[in-house]
Amino acid sequence: MRYALVLSICALVLAACGAQDPKSRLAQACMGDPSATEAQCDCFAQEAEENLSPELFGKFVEALENGEEGGQELMSDLGPDEGVQLMGFIFSVTASCDMEMS
Repeated sequence: MRYALVLSICALVLAACGAQDPKSRLAQACMGDPSATEAQCDCFAQEAEENLSPELFGKFVEALENGEEGGQELMSDLGPDEGVQLMGFIFSVTASCDMEMS
């Protein structure tokens, strides 16, 4: 559930972010959520880059660029280890970045 919310937050503006680096695109996408602060979104992007493997980070960014469909595709394509890694990230980022996700 939190994964879907994180994806929807990020997918709101990610396509308009142009050729920025993936971490910047994640932060900008996060800012599409009116309840998110710049500090929270910067933290979110930093945590994703630091805590996801480079391969999974790339998949995560690509999925967000493709909106809800990309998120569904990502979840269906993840192996067990990647799924655990991604879910762990989603649960931990809410606390480490002081984000509330319902």
